Amino acid sequence: MGKHDRVEEEPGQPVEEIKASGGKLTARMRQALKRSGPKAIRLTASVREVLTLAQSEARRLNHDYIGAEHILLAMISEGEGIAARALNNLGVDLDQSRETVLRFVGRGNSTDTGEKSLAASSKKAIELAVDEAKRLKHDYVGTEHLLLGLIREGEGVAAGVLASFGVSPEQIRAQVMELIAGIGQAVKSAEKATKNNVVMARLNDRDLDAIDTLIEAGICTTRSEAAAWLIHAGIEANTTLLTSVRDTVAEIRRLREVAQAMAQRALVRDAETDVPPPGEVRKQTPEDSPA
Repeated sequence: MGKHDRVEEEPGQPVEEIKASGGKLTARMRQALKRSGPKAIRLTASVREVLTLAQSEARRLNHDYIGAEHILLAMISEGEGIAARALNNLGVDLDQSRETVLRFVGRGNSTDTGEKSLAASSKKAIELAVDEAKRLKHDYVGTEHLLLGLIREGEGVAAGVLASFGVSPEQIRAQVMELIAGIGQAVKSAEKATKNNVVMARLNDRDLDAIDTLIEAGICTTRSEAAAWLIHAGIEANTTLLTSVRDTVAEIRRLREVAQAMAQRALVRDAETDVPPPGEVRKQTPEDSPA
């Protein structure tokens, strides 16, 4: 099998079912990712975006496959993930990378605008990305894992593009790990600042499904984070209502304080006049007897 031979899907192999078709997953892939519950490996939104962009990069060159080189270009083009940041920090430029890919493999003859199949190099890079995520004890595959998988694949056009910038796999891995560590430290700092702000809640199936959807989409990484995200989004979406409720609560507190003050004054007045409680007759004293 050549380096650009296409790979067909094989039932039961979830990684092999990723076809980068608009960043979407097949039904089997989605089920496989969910099969092991909350600890299952999932794809982040950034990786889905990269898979979409890889399609575009392949079409740009009239190629009828998606190779590791197209995924590399897509990671640079995505521009926001850890992979893009790492490559940018190392001086890897998108336009120059595209020129290098064109010089290595040339422009193809494909005019097909449909889905492109994964080449052996990209299939291997994705499999290694999953392995990288597991090694780091992450329950998701992000662009950082995809880049680490790509440099471990280490052959073909993508490796040549990176080498043209004088960047070694060791440098890339070090840069990725530095960025991951920085993000991890920021998360720990945020958790430490709010560690006592913990709320226990019982959720219905609809609420839990919304939380898991945010995790699957890559918006959040944990259920607690997703629940906090939804609470914040709900507050932002209902600011006017919450303001009205707060004003009402403030008025209730004011009226309660007024009522308590009135009750306190009444008690003081009763004590001063020694008025007996209802139903009780106060005993007369000599001072009360008529002259």
